Amino acid sequence: MWDAVRRWPVRKWRGISGQGQSVLLLTVGDSPHVDYLARRWLGETVSVEPMGRLWRWQVGKVAAEADVIVWRMSQWSAQLMAKRAALHLPDWVATVLPVSVDIPQLARVNGSLWEDLRLVRNRGWRMELSPGETDLPQFYEDFYEPFVGARHGLHTVWTPPDWLARRLGRGGVLWLTRDGQRLAGVAFAQHGRTLALLSTGVRLGNKELLRQGAMAAVYYFSWELARMRGCDAVDFGGCRPSLRDGLLQYKRKWGMRVRPKSNCHEVQCVQWREWGAIMEDFLDRVAPICWFGGRLGAVTVRGGHDANGTRACPLLPGLEHEEVIVAGASAWRPPHPYRAWAQ
Repeated sequence: MWDAVRRWPVRKWRGISGQGQSVLLLTVGDSPHVDYLARRWLGETVSVEPMGRLWRWQVGKVAAEADVIVWRMSQWSAQLMAKRAALHLPDWVATVLPVSVDIPQLARVNGSLWEDLRLVRNRGWRMELSPGETDLPQFYEDFYEPFVGARHGLHTVWTPPDWLARRLGRGGVLWLTRDGQRLAGVAFAQHGRTLALLSTGVRLGNKELLRQGAMAAVYYFSWELARMRGCDAVDFGGCRPSLRDGLLQYKRKWGMRVRPKSNCHEVQCVQWREWGAIMEDFLDRVAPICWFGGRLGAVTVRGGHDANGTRACPLLPGLEHEEVIVAGASAWRPPHPYRAWAQ
């Protein structure tokens, strides 16, 4: 009900599509959450015009001139208003690594992962544990804050320190060290037989540590810690709903699965004025992960940029449905996002 009576922050994004066409994207909802798809599609060289906070009927008038509209709303509202003429993307998708995945064996057939593990070994990375909240303030101030701020800038969505403290429970901080010095860390909790990673950081946000294998060490030793504790899986937290997202691609090579994120309660509804090259370009550049008939799936474009040399976007384990659009074909209507019988 709150979504029906609120005033919405609205912004216009003007940019150039991959085919060189001028396009107008309208985002409706709170920034920075709603900015991701706009920048994924149009990059950073866009002009942004804030429209203020508008009532729903006012949004409808402004949206009439937009090529694509991204409207972020609660899951409840999205399901109530769902129809086949839109795509519903969760704000985030969860990524989980089963402990049964044999990472050394996987590295033998994946050159990029082999190189990551070589860095962990050759640079002398080790792990150290701090149980409970003992070292949480040091981790938050010296590792998490500078790292996340440097990585995401104005688009950072911060994890509050009190939320971390409440979530730790049987967890603590897993430190990644070299020569006895703490250089990276991850706050974690344990829920039953799942080890959940809550937030990650490197000392003072030093990007050189990433090139020296700090993030690979976080991933590898988190998997080792889960094995030591008798867990079945490691929950590596959320990723943006795009097969082209760099972090999601990185996690894929470690053997991770995608699943719905239990604490994600918002949906980004994507609508378009008319089907054509502009919408195909959006889908091609984003490769969105969406709800289809109550299951997570993805949309890919055959004959788009992948045909011209851009890396393909293979599905991740856990995605149960794929909609493949042929570039230049007739108009496409997606399946209903939540009703399996409305295919």
